[in-house]
Amino acid sequence: LFIFKPTLADIKKNKASIEEDRTKVAANYDEIASLQKIDKNKEEFAQIKSTVQGYLPPTLNSSQFIVEVEGLAKKIGITIDSLSMSQTPSALSATKGKATSEADTDKKKTKSATQQNEFTISTKADFAKATELMKQMEKLSRFNKVGSLSIISIEDSKLDIKVTGNIYYEQ
Repeated sequence: LFIFKPTLADIKKNKASIEEDRTKVAANYDEIASLQKIDKNKEEFAQIKSTVQGYLPPTLNSSQFIVEVEGLAKKIGITIDSLSMSQTPSALSATKGKATSEADTDKKKTKSATQQNEFTISTKADFAKATELMKQMEKLSRFNKVGSLSIISIEDSKLDIKVTGNIYYEQ
């Protein structure tokens, strides 16, 4: 009887280990199925990728973005107090979409060529014009993303607005 007790404990432990391994195997089969599906649709994914890359300009060309934003503001009737661009563009990580510094990108030599550059816009306007500016920025021919929007009431109908975001391009 004393001989079998340690063996029974080992059997229970091995059963739990086997169940854990079965779960891992099932997850691996799911991953394999997903990868096989991707492999079957390789051409479709390549076409989508080339289409999206075709929308990104080949260079930063921040002056074009500045002119477009100032044109929108003028059309709406807003005067831009300041519009600044970051001096250090950063690459987007191909895996998580997070930015890395240019120095990190040079070290890693990643294949991702999508770059982003931060912009900041400050202006004063009423709510309707501020809303219209945001709507029009959404329709710009250049991909941009608003990361933060700060609105502070300074007068009865005037708002102090600060928009921070990113523009994207290929390099």
